[in-house]
Amino acid sequence: MNCPDSFFKAQEAWQPRESPYDKYGGHAMCVAGYDDAEYGGAFEVQNSWGAAWGTGGYIWIPYSVFNQFAAEGYEIIDNLAAYKSAAEYGGFARIEVYHSQEGMPVRYNSGGYYQTINGYASGTRFRYLLGNDKPAYVYAFAGGSGGPGTTQIFPPAGQNISPVLDYRENAAAFPGEYSWIRLD
Repeated sequence: MNCPDSFFKAQEAWQPRESPYDKYGGHAMCVAGYDDAEYGGAFEVQNSWGAAWGTGGYIWIPYSVFNQFAAEGYEIIDNLAAYKSAAEYGGFARIEVYHSQEGMPVRYNSGGYYQTINGYASGTRFRYLLGNDKPAYVYAFAGGSGGPGTTQIFPPAGQNISPVLDYRENAAAFPGEYSWIRLD
């Protein structure tokens, strides 16, 4: 994180006076939590400077400030393969149709992919929901009858989203939670 002078004196929440576009000393910290109600939405950050800094070694950084001053973020993930000698698969693929309760039923075929059971009209708006029942690395690819190629749809290329869903009962939407695509 880019840390100007006001950061060194922060107490409960950091509200910098400095511009995020100037270069200050960098420092690594740990995001220990978050709360959408604190300071309009903020991350709770633990520093390595001891309990005398901030409030017992922690401060709140509002999301907007964090987005301006944080340069990088990393997630530490266990190697899931180290816990099991055999791979376990459990999850779902669901296709939702815009303004419909029915969705597009799919089946998992012997070729190793999901396929819609019925045909749908060109222009039908839909999105994919992908989920896992157990911690897993999740990748999803889409293809069509127009050719042999596939496109990776999760995690979306170029968006720095991790394929690791390391907890139970996840759902990821493609192209997004509030976005839809159309059949061609």
